[in-house]
Amino acid sequence: MATTPNMSRQPWSSMGQAMLEARPECSAPVRHDALLAVLGIFTTDSEHSHRHRTEARKTWLAQASRSASLDVRFVARTRGLRVRSPLHAESRNHGDFVFINASSRLSRSQGPLATLWAWMHCAVARWPNTELLGKADDDVMLLLPSITAHLRGSLDELRRIQNVPERIPESPSMLWGVQESYHWDVVTRRPDGFDDEFSYKRNCMLRNPLLKHTQSIGPFNFAKGACLFVSMGLTRQLLTHRVKEEIEAAMAAADSISAPMRVALSHLENPRALPWEDVLLGWALTTTVASEAAAFVHIGRHVYAEEWYNAGVGLGLAPSTLILHNRGKRSARLKRAHRWSQRHHCAPPSVRLECAAEPYISCAGATWRRCTASAEPYAAASCSTVITHNISGRAPPSAACERHALRTLPMRRDVPALRAGHCGETEFGDFDCSEDDSGAWHIRSLDNKTLEGCMARCACCERCRYVSFAPSRGDCSWYHACNLSDGLQDTLEKGTVSIGMRAPPA
Repeated sequence: MATTPNMSRQPWSSMGQAMLEARPECSAPVRHDALLAVLGIFTTDSEHSHRHRTEARKTWLAQASRSASLDVRFVARTRGLRVRSPLHAESRNHGDFVFINASSRLSRSQGPLATLWAWMHCAVARWPNTELLGKADDDVMLLLPSITAHLRGSLDELRRIQNVPERIPESPSMLWGVQESYHWDVVTRRPDGFDDEFSYKRNCMLRNPLLKHTQSIGPFNFAKGACLFVSMGLTRQLLTHRVKEEIEAAMAAADSISAPMRVALSHLENPRALPWEDVLLGWALTTTVASEAAAFVHIGRHVYAEEWYNAGVGLGLAPSTLILHNRGKRSARLKRAHRWSQRHHCAPPSVRLECAAEPYISCAGATWRRCTASAEPYAAASCSTVITHNISGRAPPSAACERHALRTLPMRRDVPALRAGHCGETEFGDFDCSEDDSGAWHIRSLDNKTLEGCMARCACCERCRYVSFAPSRGDCSWYHACNLSDGLQDTLEKGTVSIGMRAPPA
């Protein structure tokens, strides 16, 4: 019979001094209806968090009110909160807060841990018939309808894979999110070897040391904390296990030990400190859960973005994006990203999970499946690539534009050709540009066939606002109003070859 490994060798076992008091009282009323999930967005009374909440309510959070299967709340710690905190007035105005009995004055190292622990206690007590508990940061943008579909599809897939009869009401157990793994060095008390998705090592019971660090244990799997969901059944096991003392000790001692906890591998550009709430949750589940039908569900590729830059540089949004983590903390960009997602986002028609042939054996001896959502449903999703409206507010361009729907101006032959890339080479929008910028279509030839081909390509390109057609190169190039150099702007203002888009005739 599998037993839990000696707690003295677990991460954070030597931290315990005074336990942090985080009792489970919370302000939420009991909700008995059967929901798919309850999602807590962790927030504070800082000005940054206030701006994030304001933008969220104006954009992606508006979808939550239309969901019958998902309850979304802001979660804030209130013990020690100042009397005139804006959180109180905000809660009265919007009614979307849950206040938990934990100190509001904790550090960045302690605060999220205390919030997660108290939120789990609260959710289990106040949403007793809900299948999943979720946690998100307040600087994210979530595509809630698609996340709901992904969660439901993941549970259905696990039922199919595990051959769970439909007559059994209990849902499969899972930790859902962007999965990663790490090892823990019990001597230096530092993490070793963060891996994307799942570690190739499959048995935590064997300690599985890294090649050069024989004192390490693991691997521990976890879901990134920007947005994750865990089954209520797993949460209940965690809250009733003796590991809760270890978690509370970790919260109490977080400040004193976080500084030296750095990732040992040099190839990581941003070494992260521990313990954070997502890493600790993964360790706790790996250590305590005795379920034989649990699963780590990696939500797939091209569905999570941590930051976005100009198109083609770094990470960016895609039609399949479900979670955007706005690490730059800029609310204006969140608004632009929401506009982009409204025009481009495609909900996956279905979710297919591909699970590793050999399961993962946790430190508690439990068998966990390691499953990844297949990327094929996203590639096959049916999206309209035609822009729903152009920046000047006129009718949208269409691949079916006819020649007589366009108005041409005389071409000046003394202006050299200018190029800036291929129309349609990217679907990413330019988030530094205003939607109110005016634009015109620019070409280098009045040949009907090539003109129509250029316009058809441009109609499917989000960044296509100015087009330059070069017969010698056999393609058309695009420009965006916000990206134009002074020289190019002067050329365009002279009306070199201008085509103004009008509505095609009815």
